[in-house]
Amino acid sequence: MLNNILSKVNAIYEHGSGNASECGGDWFKYRDSCYFVISKKNSFQSAENECRQLNAHVVRLETKEENEFLKSYMDKHVEDTKIYWIGITDVEKEGVWKLSGTGRVVPYTDWKGNEPNDFRGREDCAVLHHHTQWSGWMDVPCENSYPVFCERHRERGTEY
Repeated sequence: MLNNILSKVNAIYEHGSGNASECGGDWFKYRDSCYFVISKKNSFQSAENECRQLNAHVVRLETKEENEFLKSYMDKHVEDTKIYWIGITDVEKEGVWKLSGTGRVVPYTDWKGNEPNDFRGREDCAVLHHHTQWSGWMDVPCENSYPVFCERHRERGTEY
């Protein structure tokens, strides 16, 4: 039992998620970023606007480690909906997924099964869908409503 507890403490330390006070309030941290959950379900555009009001942006999952960190967070802290907006879209050009607001091509992906599939030619935004049986990204219509993880740079306290 003690080994299990030490293992969890070490995992928190390695991921840098221990001291949330560096981010303030209900924000939580991972490495150089702070994250905030908006549970209210919104369209992608509304989610982006809500994050901007917090001086942040919709989470941009740029590494496998960050993606796994949020999945772990969802396992521990999210009981209901486990589908959240992530900040990537192919609105500009179908099939070319870019980090929202940056113009940069997504450096890492975790597409689930046959995703992205642009079902009915309407799926230009993406969500992280995490379930105990499977998880991964899915493309969905930007008008759908989901909760969102907002992200901001920890040191500057601003969006980046």
